Parts: sequence; structure tokens; C-alpha cells
Amino acid sequence: MGPPTGNGAGSSSNNFNQSSSTSHQQQKKHVSTFSTVANGNGGSDDRRNCGLCNSSLGEEAVVAMNRLWHPDHFLCNGCKKPIRQTFQAADNHAYCVHCFAERFNPKCAGCHEILIDTCLLALDKHWHPRCFTCNCCQRPLPNGEYYLVDDKPYDLDCHWEKRLDKRTQIAKERQQHYGEY
Repeated sequence: MGPPTGNGAGSSSNNFNQSSSTSHQQQKKHVSTFSTVANGNGGSDDRRNCGLCNSSLGEEAVVAMNRLWHPDHFLCNGCKKPIRQTFQAADNHAYCVHCFAERFNPKCAGCHEILIDTCLLALDKHWHPRCFTCNCCQRPLPNGEYYLVDDKPYDLDCHWEKRLDKRTQIAKERQQHYGEY
């Protein structure tokens, strides 16, 4: 995903931006569940063999990733522990939810924790909504709306205050450079 695009509301100096909000649950196309099925009569049919050890299945099996597994043999590719709940697949490997998040989910640019649920994409970075804050007052930016001054995000009130301070500073520098009129 690219950076948020500005949709200025008037003058070119008004740098209003809307960050995009996205849910990792919506993005995860590889979320899968498995089921446990009764084996019935064990036979020499290759489809009735475990996907890990290739031995015959017993009373129950896990059905996942188009294979059957002994319940203790369907393992997370990250932590190598048996997967007992929902799993996620990537590159033809199964991962427990935690290992998948550790390996594939982005980290928040503010707190550096893994993003699990909803996040904001702003300034080419991913953020928890609570971590994307105004550079001046440090309050979370409502609805992910922000205004840029010197490539830093501000809420509307702080934005105008910062722009006024900046104009005052420029006027003082010009006055010092050119002298008083």
C-alpha cells in the first residue's frame, strides 16, 4: 500500500491527509481452520496416512491443507508445536496465529508492537490508532485525519498554531536579514 494521498481543501499550503484504516483480519487471505474426523477402518490407502510421519492414522485425524494428520503431527512451522486451533498458511506451511503474526504482520511505527487487528497506514508506516498522534499535543489523531507541517502530523488546531509560529519565525528572519523598514 502506498502513502496516503492529500486531498487539499483549498490552498496548496493546507496539507490535509486521511490515513487509511485496515483490518488485518480482512487482509489475511490464508486464515484456515481444521476439523477432526473419525478415521473409521484404517487401510493402506495413502490418503489415510499422516502428512508428517506417513504412517496410518488412528481413531481421529486432523484435516488441514488438503492432507490428514495425526493430531500431534500437525505442527506450526514457526514454534513446531501442535496446532489445536485456527491456523494460517503461507508458502505452503501452516503457522499458529501467534507465529504467523510474528513473522508476517507489520509492526507499529509508534510502539513497535505487532499489529494484530485494525491499523492505520499513514506517512508510509503502519500504526495502532492510539499510537498515531499529533506531533504537538500527542493526542491520537481523530479518524486518522492529519495535517503535515515539516513532514510531521498535526491535528487541526495544532496545525494552525504551528503554521502561525512558522510564519512568525519567517517574518522575524526576514526582518533580521533585511533590517527594519
